[in-house]
Amino acid sequence: MDNKPIHYDGSLHSTNETEQEIITEPFKLTDEVRAKISGNPYLHEANE
Repeated sequence: MDNKPIHYDGSLHSTNETEQEIITEPFKLTDEVRAKISGNPYLHEANE
């Protein structure tokens, strides 16, 4: 079972070899994005 998907989404467990290949990028959470993800997704806004 080498290189078989472990997780439902098809991703594999990370190993030392793959961890070195990952490129780290700075992550910035802006106020606009924070407002969009913090709200209730089931609440219908009148302006939509």
